[in-house]
Parts: sequence; structure tokens; C-alpha cells
Amino acid sequence: MQVAQQLADGTVLSSRAYLDANDMTGTEFNTWTSGRKLTRSMFVEGGGHGGAFGYHESNHVIYSLVEDPVTRQKYVGAVTYHPDQVVNINDFLWLAKVSRYVRFATDPLADGFVASDGLGNVYFVQLSDLKQTAALPAPAFNTRTSPV
Repeated sequence: MQVAQQLADGTVLSSRAYLDANDMTGTEFNTWTSGRKLTRSMFVEGGGHGGAFGYHESNHVIYSLVEDPVTRQKYVGAVTYHPDQVVNINDFLWLAKVSRYVRFATDPLADGFVASDGLGNVYFVQLSDLKQTAALPAPAFNTRTSPV
């Protein structure tokens, strides 16, 4: 398990890297009962190791990273949670290009998105702007070069 979020009804939604018997890699999103029983799963082809995701509980939208299998371009985007299904990049509601892997957090109610990459860059943007611009903006600052 990479990341987990407790939902209003007490269940937990978690992510993890997945490799199936056909060598298909991606992110598996799992729903668990409070008693630790796995109840549902959705597989995102090209989703990566699932080190970051957001979830908007009222409309069942997951914010996740995904990679185009042909171009290898990475994106952050939104996909509706469809338990017991396999989805891919074509099922995403919207996509925004990212130049490299980012870990991120979302606050769908406040329209917030914050991300960081392995180079120390930190990005702040509203989810609605990310959806419209279809690309991660320039970093707000860099933790390696910012004065303390």
C-alpha cells in the first residue's frame, strides 16, 4: 500500500503498484472495510506505483498520475472511480502534462493542488486551473535554492 484515505463511511481507499500476470503495470485502487476486508478494486493501466492520489468522495473522482503507453508522457488527471474495472488513459476526464513524476495532494473542496518533484520544485495550482491549462505550471519555489 502506498497511500490511503479514510472515507466518510469508515472504509479506506488505498493505492498500490501492481503487475498482473500479463506484465501489465499500473495502479490498483482498493476499497477496504474498517474490518480490513478488501471489497472492491479498480486498476489504472499506466498508473505507476500509486505514491500519490486524491479522491473527491461526493463525485467519486480520483486524481492520479498516468503515463501514455505510446509516448511515455506523464500526466496528472482525473478519472471516475469504477470499482471492479480496468481503466486507462483514455478513460480520464482530463489530463495535465507533467515533466516528471510528482507527489501531490489535493483538496477538491477548496480546489487545491500542491505537488513536489525529486528536484525540490514545489507547485501550487488550483485544480480547475490545472484542468484548463492541461499542464503543470512553473514551480512556485525550489526547496534546494530557497533561503531558509
